[in-house]
Amino acid sequence: MLDCLLKKEYTEITAQEIYTGANISKRTFYNYFRDKYDLLPWFWRFRLNKYFYRTLPEYYLQQLYIIKQYPTQFQRAFDYHGQNNFVDYAVVNTIEKYRLHVSKTIYEKYPEHIVESALLYSARASVGGTVVFSRTKEDLDALISNAEQNPDVPLRLYAISIFSDYLSFEPYPSGMHL
Repeated sequence: MLDCLLKKEYTEITAQEIYTGANISKRTFYNYFRDKYDLLPWFWRFRLNKYFYRTLPEYYLQQLYIIKQYPTQFQRAFDYHGQNNFVDYAVVNTIEKYRLHVSKTIYEKYPEHIVESALLYSARASVGGTVVFSRTKEDLDALISNAEQNPDVPLRLYAISIFSDYLSFEPYPSGMHL
């Protein structure tokens, strides 16, 4: 599919082109994926799952590395806003994984209002980061460089600070500051 996205828009690619290009049978393709829209989220999960449980800055940095490696493909994926779109998947998946991780580990250690503020921050930052991904071309290198040099600052904050003109909300919940 990534090769197909170099040549065509997301909506123009057929499942047949994908499984033919991958040298797999139609049956094998549909055994693992419901449709062509399942493939890109699977690729995203496959490439990022091992980083999620390390540190969140590393996880977010890996997202940028993937987008930098496949810029045309992900730009086309982010441009598609129809049913099963990748932007919704990327945001929902990240927020849900983070929510589950927090609920299993942090709720036991910290007061509920602090945890909920952190979750709200994460949700807002994820939305901001997705806006960034959908608009980033020349600034991606700067975003990655800043994140690599300052790993203790959440990567989504770089995204929000660099592209704040695209956002319509405050990046921090009230009372939360760096």
